[in-house]
Amino acid sequence: MRYLRKSTIRFTILAILGFAGSWILHQKTLLPSTNLKNLFLDQISPAMGFRLASVTVDGRKQTTTEAILESLGVKTGDSIFDLDVETSRKKLQTLPWVQSAKVGRQLPQELHIILIERNAFAIWQRGDRHTLVDHTGAEIIDRTEGYEHLPIIVGPGAPKNVGNLFQELANESVLFEKIRAAVHIGQRRWNIILNFSGSDITIKLPEVDPKAAWLRLARLHQEHRLLDRDITSIDLRFRDKLIVRTSQAKAEQMKVPAQTTQPADSNLGNDENA
Repeated sequence: MRYLRKSTIRFTILAILGFAGSWILHQKTLLPSTNLKNLFLDQISPAMGFRLASVTVDGRKQTTTEAILESLGVKTGDSIFDLDVETSRKKLQTLPWVQSAKVGRQLPQELHIILIERNAFAIWQRGDRHTLVDHTGAEIIDRTEGYEHLPIIVGPGAPKNVGNLFQELANESVLFEKIRAAVHIGQRRWNIILNFSGSDITIKLPEVDPKAAWLRLARLHQEHRLLDRDITSIDLRFRDKLIVRTSQAKAEQMKVPAQTTQPADSNLGNDENA
């Protein structure tokens, strides 16, 4: 079957060349190579049936057919050879949702496109502007309708770094599923906003080893239901203590040994800098 397909292609090419040669001899004139190429693209190949009749696309979910055709600048009836495959691929990859693209001709009349589209990962908030980004931080579009379930990220550099952060936090699924937002502080560390029982709790992660602090919080919640309490923030930046703030705006401090956990209501005290 593969041999027959190759033979068919060779025969087609020879037939095209033969037709072109006969046509030129019939015209009794010799043309410069550039004119000959244009002649083939504009007249001979369409006359032999090599006209674009259909465009098929695999992998398209968000990108519209209209956007694809407009990007390529093609229309039905064009010579199928009048389209540069590499240029077309680069044009498609400038479309918002397209991460990568492949373009190929399926003679005699079909153009086939394979797209890999970006997956919306988070919503990057900058003032009143909200932009969908993928896990690499690439911006997609300034539209969030239908994506309200995604976490919001805030701060310069947040899109480029949140993918690695969420990869570290995802193992603690009970907490991870409650993430509503992540704020990049000074492009050094993160504050995570969790939503428990309809209330937001700010979790202040340390700059160094936030994964270990996140695991510590998961254990505290599992053992003492810490996040079910009337709390607005938990500061995990210190290895030997937690700083807990209640919704009554009373700062409470809990000291915890580095390798152990204690009940969330022990060793409480005021902390003005939480």
